[in-house]
Amino acid sequence: MKGRTWCIVLLVVAVTSACALADAGALTTLPAVPEEPAWDEDIREDVQRALDAYEERPVHAYFDLVELQVFKESELAPEHSAWLAETLTTARPHVLTVCLQDFDQAVAAGDFRGALVSLAVALRVDPDGVGTERQQAVAELRAQVTSGEPLASPVFVIDAANGDLGATRATYASPIFGGGMMILDEDGVSQSDARLSVEPEPGWQLLHVEATGRLTSDQPDLDYVTSAFATIKRHFYDVSEALSALSGGPGARVVDAEFLNVITPDGQWLPCRLAPPSSVGLLAPATLCALNLAVRDAQGGLEQRPVGTFVHKDESFDLDAWFMVPEGVTDLRLVLVGSDPVPVALED
Repeated sequence: MKGRTWCIVLLVVAVTSACALADAGALTTLPAVPEEPAWDEDIREDVQRALDAYEERPVHAYFDLVELQVFKESELAPEHSAWLAETLTTARPHVLTVCLQDFDQAVAAGDFRGALVSLAVALRVDPDGVGTERQQAVAELRAQVTSGEPLASPVFVIDAANGDLGATRATYASPIFGGGMMILDEDGVSQSDARLSVEPEPGWQLLHVEATGRLTSDQPDLDYVTSAFATIKRHFYDVSEALSALSGGPGARVVDAEFLNVITPDGQWLPCRLAPPSSVGLLAPATLCALNLAVRDAQGGLEQRPVGTFVHKDESFDLDAWFMVPEGVTDLRLVLVGSDPVPVALED
């Protein structure tokens, strides 16, 4: 009965959402670009590139314009800033509709990864336009994965996961930027000589996991998957993608620490707290993927967000990650969103 109830909930969400979206968020004509005063040439090219992509890749194009608003605001004339704000406002209903349609399709297919990504991006577009029923649907899909019920079409296969407990601190230095990291805060982007590090909080312990994985799906991620991340992180994904020609092709998927979790016996999903910025494994093979990236939170602390990489069908990859888990808990499973959970074999 529980499984039947779960199916009914997701069906109701999909049908109700489809009806609601049918007449909403149509592709609209964006405001004309003001040619006076003159634009910075590079910025004008970026604007045109986003506009050219808008019809076929509206979500990706929308966040390209968001990047300009975030990083180039000081270089824009007031008329350009006003146009950019108006354009984003005009595009927002259609972009949200695309995300929610992708979400509903993912839910109907039982695709947890697709649902999670499209919902995360929809929340970035318009937090008030999503609705609690969709978040409940994601929770139901997560519960299915937690239960151990095999995925109908797994994206990744994790072949083995080995872990050890007991470390009191983990620290890594970046091979670039002098071993430090780049930090995004309200004042923009800055550089710090701080290292990526994590220490256990009271009542918790560090878990270090190494595993191997393989991409088995021949279907790509949503083309706006990196828009689920912080704007600065999305930017470096786009740059590294362009430089290393890792985009496109069958089964292109993102492997990133933000998709990596361990599951406790009581069903908690605990996120990756640290991944080493190395030239192999999670952060390979693009050079920029070795970037130490952090976002400063409201309390002034640093939330570390190393940039991951793209992989293609049948490519294998290594995972090397640190988690914080409750003391005394040893029955743990590793999951990369899109994979079935696998037990973490702990060293004696």
